[in-house]
Amino acid sequence: MAFQISTAGLLIAIPVDGASILFWKYFWSNREILADKFDHLFSFALNQDVTVEDFLAAVYLHLLFVLPLSVQANEESFSLLSSYVTMLFTRWLRMILDFF
Repeated sequence: MAFQISTAGLLIAIPVDGASILFWKYFWSNREILADKFDHLFSFALNQDVTVEDFLAAVYLHLLFVLPLSVQANEESFSLLSSYVTMLFTRWLRMILDFF
């Protein structure tokens, strides 16, 4: 894990492999904690201290959440997925642009 001092003076961990970063409680690039941003979805989490590595390795929803999700939690799950896909696309695009 690497550390960086943010412009707000916070010490922020940069995940390398995700084994030591808590998915829901990490300060992400927009300085938001996912547990706060997606509070309905977080309330259904089986493990509120799940690591990034374990969250991304889960292949079935029932391994992460108590099912069924509420309507609000379900909507937040789609928003979280959309944010994740956007982040992956942005990183991929940066890699391509850096290559050329």
